[in-house]
Amino acid sequence: MMYGERSNGQPQGLVMTKSRVVCKMLDLVGYSGDIDLRDVKVLEPSAGKGVFVIEILNRLFASSKKFDFDFGDSLRNLFVCELDPVMFRMLSDILRSHLDRLGCMQGTVNLHLGDFLQWNLPKVFDVVI
Repeated sequence: MMYGERSNGQPQGLVMTKSRVVCKMLDLVGYSGDIDLRDVKVLEPSAGKGVFVIEILNRLFASSKKFDFDFGDSLRNLFVCELDPVMFRMLSDILRSHLDRLGCMQGTVNLHLGDFLQWNLPKVFDVVI
């Protein structure tokens, strides 16, 4: 039995956040494409399939267009963690595909498989979602 699965093979503790909730939460913390996000450090400690990360990427991309900064370079401030290896592989593919759709062939997200508490992370984040 893998971590996060019941003995019947069904995922345990998996919560899929609706996109309207994702948008509202990001709005509440002030993470908007209408402001300059190039130096905003974000931690997503339990990414799952990446619903938060995709919206974060979309807003960061919009901000890069509005404030004329390099979107690929700004990805250095996005830290994403997932504990489940199967979900991590899915997340990695989803993010790469989304970055390709945004035209970002060189930038990469700081993506970590494992417990974010055991990841050597920067000490300060502007947003933990």
